[in-house]
Amino acid sequence: MSDVAVYTELVEEFLRMMTGPEARQFRLEITTFRIILDRTAKTNAPLMNLSIADNGCLMSEMRDDPESIQALSTYLLKSIEFVSSLVGEEVAWDIVKQFVTKNSNFINEKIIQRNRIMASLPNPFRDVINEHRGSMKRGGGHQEIIDRFTSVFNTYLKDLSRHTDLSAFKLKLGILREQHRLLKSMTLRKNNTIEIDPTQWMMASDEEVGEALSASFNSLIGLSTFLMGKDEATRKGVQIFLENFEGRDALLSRYTLMDNILEGALRHKVTTGSQGLDRRMKGGIPKGAAILFITPSGVERDAFISRMAKETLWRNGSLIYISSRDPPKSFRTVMRGLDVDCEVLEEAGRLRIVDWFSWRKERIIGVERDGYCLKSSKILSNLGIAINKAIREVEYSSVQLAVVHIISSAINIFDFQMVYNFIQRLRAKFKEEGMASLFIIDRDTMETENLNKIREVFDGIIEIKRTEKDGEILREISLHSLSTVDFDHRPLRIEIENNTIMEHDDFHEESAKQPLEPPRPRSGASAPIVEFDEDETIAEVKDRDRSLTKKERPPLVDRTDMGSDKKVILVPPVKVTPKALRKVTKRGEKIPVKVAPSIRRTVVKAGSAELINDTISTIDEILGIESNRRNTKARPIRVRKKIG
Repeated sequence: MSDVAVYTELVEEFLRMMTGPEARQFRLEITTFRIILDRTAKTNAPLMNLSIADNGCLMSEMRDDPESIQALSTYLLKSIEFVSSLVGEEVAWDIVKQFVTKNSNFINEKIIQRNRIMASLPNPFRDVINEHRGSMKRGGGHQEIIDRFTSVFNTYLKDLSRHTDLSAFKLKLGILREQHRLLKSMTLRKNNTIEIDPTQWMMASDEEVGEALSASFNSLIGLSTFLMGKDEATRKGVQIFLENFEGRDALLSRYTLMDNILEGALRHKVTTGSQGLDRRMKGGIPKGAAILFITPSGVERDAFISRMAKETLWRNGSLIYISSRDPPKSFRTVMRGLDVDCEVLEEAGRLRIVDWFSWRKERIIGVERDGYCLKSSKILSNLGIAINKAIREVEYSSVQLAVVHIISSAINIFDFQMVYNFIQRLRAKFKEEGMASLFIIDRDTMETENLNKIREVFDGIIEIKRTEKDGEILREISLHSLSTVDFDHRPLRIEIENNTIMEHDDFHEESAKQPLEPPRPRSGASAPIVEFDEDETIAEVKDRDRSLTKKERPPLVDRTDMGSDKKVILVPPVKVTPKALRKVTKRGEKIPVKVAPSIRRTVVKAGSAELINDTISTIDEILGIESNRRNTKARPIRVRKKIG
């Protein structure tokens, strides 16, 4: 491949990143880069043979000569200068770092080895690539991920060591070394810190590095669940992890850590705030999924929304709250009662409120800003503009949620079809941004026909039902549908105490409390306890038993009421032959059987130890086991002498 072709591919990948969903709030349109190309081509003739397709691909007919390479360098420089003018030089530098990290394999294999391309690259591309090449020499290109993981481990271990010694983790680490060779260079020091020798990782692939690091971190979290519980250990682990990898999503993607760490807790699911509901959804709402939340007006709705918002923000997530029911002040007050400081989160870019309520009391023209809150006029198109601004402003994180509480109010104001189309566009926008969304509908204000139409739009449906029986209010929450997930549809009972949802997951509690069943004998009967007496042999007992009449035989002992002071009996083997009922049956139909066991029970007194083999054979017959008399001597048996 020629140098011009490789350079063109480099520029194409950069444009694709800047116009794709991963650019988030810095995302630009293809048209922008076409305009830059047209203006740059006026002074760089070779660029006249370069064009940009609608999908971002570059179509080139440029020659492989120094003039073409210089022209491509000029176009790349103009593009990054335009990005810098929008977001600033520091952010532009970080964007280039993210690009180089993501495309490290392409750069290592095709760019670094070509001196002509490296000499013509504009800054910050050339400096960032040289820095990347230096890190490769120091640690195989894995130095950054090693340093950040070391910080994660040491932060977590520092807190964990206050509660227990780390001998269990040291033992687990020794076991993991047999499965991941790279972990042989990971050492737990006496001061409870992790030390990693990067020289052992130099020639390792990204996949090997990701697997080794995620396995060790998951094991650490798994061991700490015994101290603080799974939910708390996971929450703490995710919090520390995201603090150290904030803004490094490309680095996590390179090593596929978003999928491997804590069973994908960093990426794929957004919690509903309800442990029972999350279990039914196999972990929570999938990233990018749009969920319809049908609920009665009242405390159930408000408690569910506030709890879900709190859990999202507590997990270092980002939230967009869009409401037509109350002013932003009411939402901030509720969240403050849940130990969530909305003002701090809004300033940090992790919370944006879109206000579609205030237009009822004050005149709002288009979209206005009140601090970090975005106020919209009554018109739906202006509401859409305000939501788009909120999406661009909110800080990107691995957990993103949008709560939309406008549908019921909008249907009362506008034509249903207009609102229906607006919901579809809004749902598609959130999905494109990879943001989970919760659309709320008050059941009391919606006609059944319209509700059925809206249900078809969404990826999943959650519903709270409230009924009254014998003067008592009964509430339950159910998951009716969820795309691409094998969900559990069983309802979850809930109660409201002090405006807080209390869950009663009957199925989960019963399964957790259910004791393990003891092993059953193959015959279906409980195994009797056998006692031996040294005065009489089993053969003598059998002869005596045959001579007894029916009246003389000892009475049966009820096993269900048997205690330690009762006589212990041995049930002799009785052959039971199933007798089929006389009935005409069709082909393929099972024939029912009628079993009539008539078991005789006699008290058994055994003699000396040489009769143990006979005893084993008798027990085998009782249990319906085919015994091997040649091996009975090797079988253990407990002999308990009768006292008294």
